[in-house]
Amino acid sequence: TPDTQRIIDSLLAEMNKRVNRGKQEAWEQPLDSILLNRLLPYEMVFFELDKWNIIPSEEMKIAKMAYIMKTYPNEKFILTGSADAATGTEKRNLFLSHNRADVVYNKLISEYDINPDQLVREYLGGILDYDPFVLNRTTVIIMDHPAVRKAFNEMKSQRKAGSGTAEIND
Repeated sequence: TPDTQRIIDSLLAEMNKRVNRGKQEAWEQPLDSILLNRLLPYEMVFFELDKWNIIPSEEMKIAKMAYIMKTYPNEKFILTGSADAATGTEKRNLFLSHNRADVVYNKLISEYDINPDQLVREYLGGILDYDPFVLNRTTVIIMDHPAVRKAFNEMKSQRKAGSGTAEIND
């Protein structure tokens, strides 16, 4: 779509600007170097209450992760869909978590040409892992690497949510 292409073009332009300023960004570095620099390759794509359509403001996160996936084609990435347990029934929240993970999965495959074998889907249903509870309406996209998963789980245990980078406390 034109909006998706605009987002990709914007992302590539920003990466080129940073490279031209002489800064080596995470997506240019080997995976070990990213982890040594204490960066965590993941994103949290947020959704509105009782919805699973991708909000335009969340498109950039998917584009960024698609770029990382293409940069590391031998790495698997986990897409974990969830809903907030503070609203909705257990059945509805499981339905939402499936649809939220699936819509991101389908977008990565159809619009970014990501190999489906590189993606794993998980469905959590309703959770209350993050504060405030609206942050549980998400699909987390995370590289399936032991150091990344460990760091993400530590951050999650502190009920933190966000995107892009986080410290790895090894």
